[in-house]
Amino acid sequence: KTHPKVWVDFASFLFDIAKGDETRELMDKALKAVPRTEHVLLISQFAQMEFKKGSPERGRTIFDSVVANYPKRVDVWSVYIDMEVKHGDKRAVRRVMDRATDLNLSTKKMKFLFTKYLDYEKEHGTEASATAVKEKARDYIKRKAAS
Repeated sequence: KTHPKVWVDFASFLFDIAKGDETRELMDKALKAVPRTEHVLLISQFAQMEFKKGSPERGRTIFDSVVANYPKRVDVWSVYIDMEVKHGDKRAVRRVMDRATDLNLSTKKMKFLFTKYLDYEKEHGTEASATAVKEKARDYIKRKAAS
């Protein structure tokens, strides 16, 4: 009852039998049952499920809430970006990546985010969009060096 996987598996089952509304109610119950330390992971998994089996817009809303409350959680940003790449359009992907790379996180975390963004632009964008990401990364490095 207190393990997040049980709740996620049950929610997945409910989505599979077309009971999306019950799944959304289930998240509230799950959050009351699992330890607080598991909340971010649990909410992220419900958001992924919404993207895959329910409403991508609702999944987006859930992820937006999580990254607003936990902006330093690069693992959540990464999953959110992956879901947008898989289920969203280029504008949505870039919106999330721009938000993530506008943060002032550690150099290691920012390198991961900029690399992910640049890889996306090399594969799905243009030379100009890839150059824009490189320029944004250079600006970050300059800001970091100045502080």
